[in-house]
Amino acid sequence: MGGSETPVAAAYAAALREAVAGFTAAGGTQKAMADALHVSAAALSRYLSGDRIAPRETLRAMQAFLAARGLPCPSRSGRSWMRCAARRTSPVDPRPSNWPSSKRN
Repeated sequence: MGGSETPVAAAYAAALREAVAGFTAAGGTQKAMADALHVSAAALSRYLSGDRIAPRETLRAMQAFLAARGLPCPSRSGRSWMRCAARRTSPVDPRPSNWPSSKRN
C-alpha cells in the first residue's frame, strides 16, 4: 500500500495474510485458493498486500474455504479478521456528523 498505509489497513492485510498462511503452510498455493474463490491470483495478491479491499462475498468464501480444510481463521486482539475486513469495506457517510439528520436522507 505504499507509505500511506493506515493502522487499520495494515491490520486488515496482516489478518488476511495470516489466514492464508495456514493454507500455504499445509502445502496449498495462493493460486489454488484464488481459483477456489473465483478471483484472479493477482486480485488475491492485492487483497493480501492491502492494495485492494476484498468484497465481503470473497471474504466469506475465504472463511468457508479455510473452514472446509480444518483451518481456523485467526484473530488479532480478540477481533476476527472478518470484522476487521468488514470495517474496511463498510460504506462511510461522507457528510460531517454535525450535518442535520433531516438532510442525510
